Amino acid sequence: MEEREAPPISEQKDIQENQPVLDPSVYSIGPNASIPEESFDESDDVRSWDGGSTDFTFDESDEAPLAKLSLPDGDVVAQDED
Repeated sequence: MEEREAPPISEQKDIQENQPVLDPSVYSIGPNASIPEESFDESDDVRSWDGGSTDFTFDESDEAPLAKLSLPDGDVVAQDED
């Protein structure tokens, strides 16, 4: 990212005045909370994804496991007597 100067104080005030006031209680999970109406800018400038080769599918073959481990029973180090 390139370094840039902060906008002048007067410009910051203009930006803050133009932004809507956000009420944090709108995003509450309380039972009386209402769902806010939001709008988003729509764009026809959509790009299709041509990258990546990650495959998240599981191979559900019936192959036997390579090895089976069996662990010995644990030893009791101390017993709590009440």
